[in-house]
Amino acid sequence: AAELARQFRELRDLSSQVADWEPPYRVFKAIEGTCLACNAGPHLTDLGLTDGGSRQIVDPLIACREIPEPTDHNNNPQGA
Repeated sequence: AAELARQFRELRDLSSQVADWEPPYRVFKAIEGTCLACNAGPHLTDLGLTDGGSRQIVDPLIACREIPEPTDHNNNPQGA
């Protein structure tokens, strides 16, 4: 454990030369906190597109009525 802690400190110190270090909790909160269904304003969550202020949940699936033509780069006879 002591060796791992030393390696982590060294990595963090080297990383701080090219970027600001943020504690893992703060990074996790910044990433995950934005997708909480209770947050105000429209945003994506695991429930779909939600607005915590109005409590609306909109299904994120959009019907696609077009089937793309097959191309050399997608190599798919179905088109998509």
